[in-house]
Amino acid sequence: MAMSSKVNTYRGEVELTLKGKRYVLTPSYENLATLETAAELSLLELAQRLHQRTIKISDLAAIVSSTASPEISVEDAGKALVEEGLIKTIGPVSKFFSQALLGGSEGNVAAAGEK
Repeated sequence: MAMSSKVNTYRGEVELTLKGKRYVLTPSYENLATLETAAELSLLELAQRLHQRTIKISDLAAIVSSTASPEISVEDAGKALVEEGLIKTIGPVSKFFSQALLGGSEGNVAAAGEK
């Protein structure tokens, strides 16, 4: 997936900086299905862990590695999250997750040419 210069908030994308490198987390069907497989949890189970503050670092790493552009491995994502600081990174990851569950920051947006 090629990374655009801007984050597409209408798609629910969120920017995350890890170790000085910019990543865009994209809540596409493919990315979210990959995430569920990697985390071995449903999206709602992950959301519940985030909400209850019982999320594991391995879950956070799976979220980032499954949805980030440019690509990053689970191990590298986990290490970068810890190095960057979990307090700093949990906000963008939580925002991304909210966007994914709500269908983007603006809700359902009509396709070009539709009203």
